[in-house]
Amino acid sequence: MSKKINEFELKDELSEIFDTPPETILIAEKTPGCPAVVQNPQVQIATTKEKTNEQLAEDDFNYARQNLHDVIDTGKRALENLAQMAEDSATPRCHEIVGELMKNIADSTRELFELHQKMKNLKKESAPGNRSANVSGDMNVTNNNLMLTTSELLKFIKDNNSSK
Repeated sequence: MSKKINEFELKDELSEIFDTPPETILIAEKTPGCPAVVQNPQVQIATTKEKTNEQLAEDDFNYARQNLHDVIDTGKRALENLAQMAEDSATPRCHEIVGELMKNIADSTRELFELHQKMKNLKKESAPGNRSANVSGDMNVTNNNLMLTTSELLKFIKDNNSSK
């Protein structure tokens, strides 16, 4: 024998399953004893906004920044150990490896600085008052020629004057 669930229990269970507030669920019985669940049209469900390009760029910047920090920190720890080994062994190969690791750490630090510069420039270009920012990136227009006949030009002028 099946257990009968009241409407409130059903709404609570469904809201938990679908992760929505109970007031967004409307129970309608098309056939007696057989409830149909529909979304309540009078209640708006808050939708999550998709991330904008600026938010995605910020997330990528933070991810890349954290990775570079991790690389630099790991390199520093490895450099300390290798420098000690190079002192103890006094072989040219150990000193060569220490030098290469120092160069790699310096390169990673430079990349981190360049990443900050690029993000700063990106924010400056996408600032609300910046007219030079465009979707396709930097663009230099040296010649902008418009080839029209006299009749096309007159029609264009008349259309612009009539729209004002």
